[in-house]
Amino acid sequence: MGIFLKGTAAAGTMDPATLGTLTWPRFLTANLVPVTLGNVDGEIASLTISDPPTQAEVRALRDTCESWRMMCGRFRRWCMR
Repeated sequence: MGIFLKGTAAAGTMDPATLGTLTWPRFLTANLVPVTLGNVDGEIASLTISDPPTQAEVRALRDTCESWRMMCGRFRRWCMR
């Protein structure tokens, strides 16, 4: 939240030393990338340990993917007009 408040009147209550460290590159390298990699790692671990999907789950996923594919195709055609 502080990175959005940086440079506004609301940032006057924050420590100036802390405000100096709030940058987008630092946010990406120190927060976003490690958290994303941790989430991916957790998902991969849960997939390898969990039971295989049932036929009904596979069918539901296939139907969902097919509907998304059709919507994306319609959107692409709409954008090309």
